[in-house]
Amino acid sequence: MEDVIFLGNEEQKQAFVESLRTHDGNVTAACRAVRISRQTFYNWRKTDPTFDYETKNIREECLDQAEAELREISRDPSNPDRFKALRLYLEARGKMRGYGTSEIPAEDKDDDENKKNVIVTVQIAEKPEDIPDDYEC
Repeated sequence: MEDVIFLGNEEQKQAFVESLRTHDGNVTAACRAVRISRQTFYNWRKTDPTFDYETKNIREECLDQAEAELREISRDPSNPDRFKALRLYLEARGKMRGYGTSEIPAEDKDDDENKKNVIVTVQIAEKPEDIPDDYEC
């Protein structure tokens, strides 16, 4: 078992922030790396607004990167996972526009011999006022 190094609270928080960045926003992995409990992490977020902001920002950056990669996959017509990537992107980011709220059957192109129906979730918001002013695409 590795020796546990006890750091002061601020040093531990900074070590955690760097660990969270290294572990692509994975809180559990970052906690293990700096030997704190998840509860300690959540307590720090509650009591330290700067720590809360920094950790949320890292997780948002990781999501932004994942979204960018998903968009790249969805734009490549030769990628067999293009449809799945586009669907995932719309379900995750298009909720405010109504995507992901109703089901429409579509053909699955992956299996030519036994064509199966898959569900594509698509719905357009009822009216423009359903979309909040601060919504970003």
